[in-house]
Amino acid sequence: MDLSIWGYGFMQNAVLAGAFGGAACAAVGVLVVTMQLSFLGVAIAHAAFAGALLATILGVPPAVGSLAFSLAAVAAVGPLADRGEFSPDAPIGIVFSLTLGLAFLGSYGLFLLWTF
Repeated sequence: MDLSIWGYGFMQNAVLAGAFGGAACAAVGVLVVTMQLSFLGVAIAHAAFAGALLATILGVPPAVGSLAFSLAAVAAVGPLADRGEFSPDAPIGIVFSLTLGLAFLGSYGLFLLWTF
């Protein structure tokens, strides 16, 4: 078995990054599941996608739009999920649906922008 690949610095960095990332995700994952917010990651990912599309249409760097939409999604879900009147998944589902719809509209906007 050839172990010469471990002599490269980038491979050592990749293994360390994977180990630390896995440990961090495991620690955060336990809290997310315990708080019944496991659907939140999907909602934030779709918010980031919608933000990147909108930023691309507006000529802003996509990372800025992704970060702004992700933070807005978390800011919208946070106070609503803390209320005891309904399940924490209800506001997450609303934000998920809203941002997914915005992503579809944004992709259609990009199609029109690049086609005509």
